[in-house]
Amino acid sequence: MFPSVFNGITSVYSKYAAEKFVKMTGTLNSPVVLPLGIDSKKFIKSEKEKKLFDEEKTLNGKRKISVSFFGRFDDVQKGVNDFIFAANYLGKRFKEKHNLEYSLYGSGTLSRMMDYTLFDNIESLSEDGLIQAYKKSDIVVMPSKNEYFGFSALKAMAAGCLLLIPSGLGMDMFAKAEVNCLEIPKEVDGLVKVLHRAIEKFDNLIDVRIRAKETAFQWTMKRCVKSHMYFYKMIINRRFFQISDAYRLEWNYVLDNYKKVSDVEKIYRFEMERKACIFVYENFCVEKSIHKKIINRKKFLFLTGSYVPEEIEIPEDVEVVSVLNENEDGIIVRPECLPFENEEFDSVITVGSWESVINPCSALLEMQRISKNEVLVLSHKGIPHKWQTFRMKSEDEWSVISNSLWLCELNLEKSVKSKNSPGDFSIIRYFKTPKENAVIA
Repeated sequence: MFPSVFNGITSVYSKYAAEKFVKMTGTLNSPVVLPLGIDSKKFIKSEKEKKLFDEEKTLNGKRKISVSFFGRFDDVQKGVNDFIFAANYLGKRFKEKHNLEYSLYGSGTLSRMMDYTLFDNIESLSEDGLIQAYKKSDIVVMPSKNEYFGFSALKAMAAGCLLLIPSGLGMDMFAKAEVNCLEIPKEVDGLVKVLHRAIEKFDNLIDVRIRAKETAFQWTMKRCVKSHMYFYKMIINRRFFQISDAYRLEWNYVLDNYKKVSDVEKIYRFEMERKACIFVYENFCVEKSIHKKIINRKKFLFLTGSYVPEEIEIPEDVEVVSVLNENEDGIIVRPECLPFENEEFDSVITVGSWESVINPCSALLEMQRISKNEVLVLSHKGIPHKWQTFRMKSEDEWSVISNSLWLCELNLEKSVKSKNSPGDFSIIRYFKTPKENAVIA
């Protein structure tokens, strides 16, 4: 399903849904991907339920493994027939050997062409009944071919089930193969192999189930509401253009490229940005400026790429926002659409974030909007990042993209006498013209 469209801005709940929306509408609307949430606590087994389920599942000293499907029976894209085929292919002996219980939970009509003799439970349940079914399940199979988000998958994870799902759908928002789930290949025989492994190695895959539960508990209703309110507030403030510019589909591809980068490269970039932030703070925020005048500023915003500092690392007069990592509310703040008031900061500094912008003009105007005095852009001059969107071709371009009321200085890093270096960054400074400052004063 697709929620309402607000003047070219559409809220969707996965990258998969965003791509589908653009293909189906053929418009230039920007699909903003927001996190959904569930009440994961509903799926925690009480001590009484654990004891009851264990008693029900133990037969002659051997524990039963419950393998379940949740979804509409008459929707072929949910893949119920693939699951039935896989169970039948593994056969009766396999079921008896591992003491399996196969269940189908959903609504609609099942195909008359399939054999259901191996299935112990085929039911349409109420909401409370479904919650109990999730709690009783050990393995949940979702061979779906079209999921815009996948609530059933998230509920299964919250219940501590071993989840079997395909990749490339809405579940990619929270599911990662071999980390908190097992991946089902597109072919039905691939499902058979994965289901066989899940059952044979069920006890050995306890870490996957634990991580799945941990993941589900991050997708809270509070987080969902706060992320929606974040954008609703900006829509009320008529920031349509900025949202559309910052969160158009191209941004998802930039984020994908960043996520695909190895942890080693991310750690390296993290450390480079951390050092650059310290260099800028010491030389431009606290000590003397390049003009040898003591700066008495109060509030600084650092827009970083990979760098997300610990609270103890941040001085009181500094706020740090990563434009490549989600904040606690599931939002990635973008340079083209900053959630701050006009002139809220004395200075705005970009360290590792400039290379990810989609529209350099819009990004710079946003930074100038929220800054009272200056904007410092640390531009990466080494080998381009794998997620880098562009690089300035000439020094003249830095002036072209700026607001005409702001002046531009280049290569400030060469003017600073310091043992520390900002690394492979050049520093561009934008500051208001004396006329502009006089008007404001």
